[in-house]
Amino acid sequence: MILPTATFRCRCHADPIHLGGDREIDLTGTIMNAHPQPTEDGASADQASPPGPPPARLLRLPEVIDRVGLRRSAIYQRMSEGRFPKSRSLGPKCTVWVEEEIDAWIRSIADKPHRDAR
Repeated sequence: MILPTATFRCRCHADPIHLGGDREIDLTGTIMNAHPQPTEDGASADQASPPGPPPARLLRLPEVIDRVGLRRSAIYQRMSEGRFPKSRSLGPKCTVWVEEEIDAWIRSIADKPHRDAR
């Protein structure tokens, strides 16, 4: 079977692989020619700057317990002593911690010398 060789152009804005732009596609679905769409700063999608740091995440108590290996009572005791990151209240029954603060606390513990390394 011989397929016609006609091509058509499609405009694709939501294609996560090609990030938008014009493409010529033959009738078999093969991309013939891609024309990337410029970004807001004038660069093409191929030259776009990498995204910034990921947005801050908030952790609930069960995830904090899993990450740090302390029980609830030990976490709250250390918070009151100033030795653990403070929680934030999002409502009457919703307490969260900022992920980066928990990660920094874990790094600070990991960077301390061992007790027998004196």
